[in-house]
Amino acid sequence: MSASLPLLVELVGLPGAGKTAVADRVLQHLRAQGLTCGGRRDLGRETRFSRVLSRVSGRIRRPAPGLAALRFALGVRPFSAARMRHAMKAANWALRIADPPAKGWDLAVVDQGIVQEVWSTVVGSSRWSTEALRRLLRTVFARAPIAPVFVHLQVEPAIALERVNSRSSMRSRFDRMSDDCALQLLERHVADLELASRLVVEVTDAPHLRIDASASIPEMCREVTEFVESCAALEGASR
Repeated sequence: MSASLPLLVELVGLPGAGKTAVADRVLQHLRAQGLTCGGRRDLGRETRFSRVLSRVSGRIRRPAPGLAALRFALGVRPFSAARMRHAMKAANWALRIADPPAKGWDLAVVDQGIVQEVWSTVVGSSRWSTEALRRLLRTVFARAPIAPVFVHLQVEPAIALERVNSRSSMRSRFDRMSDDCALQLLERHVADLELASRLVVEVTDAPHLRIDASASIPEMCREVTEFVESCAALEGASR
């Protein structure tokens, strides 16, 4: 894949869908095949000070994603500082997607990318603008030095919550809620995740796959790995 753009594969899904477990196993398999790749934790691995400095300088050089994130967050009701924080994390992907080519990777597989940050921005909201989200996505992926790929792990909210409750560590806001509140919130906003997933594919025209996340982790890993390998082959053939 040396002549092709590196792939950036984002796994999208509700908390408990299995994104982290699938991403880790897919990366393990791809590395065993000889591909140079990394995950979310490997992107932008630097000190806190240098990370902040890099983001500030990046926003000065390329202000459009940050401004688009600001407009998007201000249009979410009710507004909160937490929403602004998640929107800005989404905008940061305009900088983070430069990492795979800079590191010489063939691809990256992330379990918490721009779509998940966008969804975290709107969870608990009563209103948000799809057009503002389109603008944000366009600015983040404009002239992107990667080939985006999206995999949506679809699972019923009740199954997702059962898996969240079985986790050993608290990773999201849903871990700190009562089951009734968490289930209501998931059911209320699963459609928002579907919409954000559809919009990013529409904006990027990227390859995408939807899989049944009620399946076992090994089954999902096999399906995702086969899809990613086919996307890598197509990307290599197109260059």
